[in-house]
Amino acid sequence: MDIKLHKSCDTLPIYNFYKIVDTADLRYLVVGYDDFDEVKYELKSDECNINWSKILTEYGELTSSRNVLLNYEKQIEIKYLETRISSGEKILDIYAEFGDLEVLALLKEFDFSFDEKRDVENQINMAVRRIKGLRNKVRILKANYILRFGKKQKEEIKTNLVKSALSLELSLDIGREINVRTTSVSKWVYMVDISNNKAKEYEKIKNK
Repeated sequence: MDIKLHKSCDTLPIYNFYKIVDTADLRYLVVGYDDFDEVKYELKSDECNINWSKILTEYGELTSSRNVLLNYEKQIEIKYLETRISSGEKILDIYAEFGDLEVLALLKEFDFSFDEKRDVENQINMAVRRIKGLRNKVRILKANYILRFGKKQKEEIKTNLVKSALSLELSLDIGREINVRTTSVSKWVYMVDISNNKAKEYEKIKNK
């Protein structure tokens, strides 16, 4: 199956964006994916994380929210390291069961060094120590993340989409329902900006 991923705020629906924020489920990056999609996607975690990072960077720029950007940069770093740990452990487990050197060669795809011409056991021990070190790093990163961000920063971009869409419809006098499953992130941010500016102008007029 040819899988296409959203790569920018111009195409990713705002609904999908918030679902990733809430659930960390990167399947919502797949073009056409929704809650009722029962297709089992074979996603490349590195590609998904890169695309999600780009989208978050763009979102941070659109909203001028450096805290939001820093928040999710740390989340991506933690997720990347956890992927390396789990993949490394699976590879070592499969090798322990079947003894296939070709399996160990997969370690290189997750930034572990391996050379089949060198002592295999030593390299396995090195990989085990490296995984242990990564676990400690993730533990520290998570502790620092909680201290710095906690739940407060995540709330900066979490919202009730149905309520917000209704508010925008009324504020902007659109005259139609905003479909959050097809409205792009960038268009949503622009509408929110326009609505906020209208509210500010109204306050200025009211206070004159």
